[in-house]
Amino acid sequence: MPPAAIAEVLKQLPPGAATNYNRLRIGTHLDLPSQLKTVHEGANYLLTPTGYRLVLPTATSRETQQILQRTLTAAARIGTFTTVETALLTIAGDDVRLVVDHQNKLVAFEPNH
Repeated sequence: MPPAAIAEVLKQLPPGAATNYNRLRIGTHLDLPSQLKTVHEGANYLLTPTGYRLVLPTATSRETQQILQRTLTAAARIGTFTTVETALLTIAGDDVRLVVDHQNKLVAFEPNH
């Protein structure tokens, strides 16, 4: 499901239903537009309809900055159906884990050492 369609589905839920649902588990079509070049851009694209925001790294988190600056690989455009959460991990790479703050709707990447 493209991000715009996800946003439409969320609008149609009964009041309060979208609040209690893990929006990162919503299905999405992993086929990012070709104009998106980095993990940072791809993650923002995937997160926009969910209401979650990407936490930007501080100057001291060099590894996280490097993750966000990675060039998107062919995996970001494979056209498969998956969850937003899995799509984020797919575009970031095998050496990355996702850190999620559901209460504040924040997502961050960090190295998976």
